[in-house]
Amino acid sequence: MRILVKIATFLYLLGSSINIYAQQETIDSLNLRLNTTSDSIKVKIYCELSRLYLESSPILSMRNAQKAFDISTSRKWDWGIADSENRLGNVFYFATNFNKALEYYLQSLNTRLKLGDESGIADSYNNISLIYIESKNYFKAREYALKSLSLNRKTRDKQGIAVNYNNLSIIALMK
Repeated sequence: MRILVKIATFLYLLGSSINIYAQQETIDSLNLRLNTTSDSIKVKIYCELSRLYLESSPILSMRNAQKAFDISTSRKWDWGIADSENRLGNVFYFATNFNKALEYYLQSLNTRLKLGDESGIADSYNNISLIYIESKNYFKAREYALKSLSLNRKTRDKQGIAVNYNNLSIIALMK
């Protein structure tokens, strides 16, 4: 039995180190592309870097999201503004500053509504639902989860639908 535990531990650590290595390669590759690309691509890269750093380095995640926001704002590029606001919301969510996260998620939602970005709107509704779950406002959490689910069904986003059902089940259990 001890040998099975050792093997399982070894395989877990091996898998974790491979994932970290692959993520670092992706980060390095994205950072190299920043010097040779247009502003709109830079915004997308900064948003992706923010996502990749979210759990391992929240400060770097915040810096990258802020860079994306600054470029998008200077170019008046609404899609980039919405995505970077969403990334900033994620940083504050993971830092458990739910009021600030909600502020950014609502700003992102408003921009996405203006753009008619149904997929982005569904993501924003889902993120807002998560804030309400954390604040134990299950009525509002359910309301936003259902809005997200409706749009994810419309766009046939299977992963989004699965996330919505997961969140709705959490809400049902917490009531």
